[in-house]
Amino acid sequence: MTLEDPDYYPDGRDLGENYTYTSWSMSPCVKSGKLDCIHCHTSSGRYRFKKEKFNNACVPCHEGKVNNPTEHTHHLAESEGSKCISCHMPMTAFARMNRSDHSMLRRRRQ
Repeated sequence: MTLEDPDYYPDGRDLGENYTYTSWSMSPCVKSGKLDCIHCHTSSGRYRFKKEKFNNACVPCHEGKVNNPTEHTHHLAESEGSKCISCHMPMTAFARMNRSDHSMLRRRRQ
């Protein structure tokens, strides 16, 4: 399968039913060697960080942005818009499942 396949966005991010690993391997944070699956998830797949510390998963690469989310996101610090995943791991629905884009690339405005 190539990135020109209709299952992918033009930039190579997974559009639908492909494994998360494909887009995850495109992530600059993963390529840097500072991030692996267990950093964000438990061995059973649950998210490792509590609601009030949600952005701490991004500290290895982006500590300054995590410590001052309003400056980076232009949203109130406690809002959904200041969660890193809101822009960098947007959720899409596919086959009655919700999945997040693990490429961690900035979401494009539609």
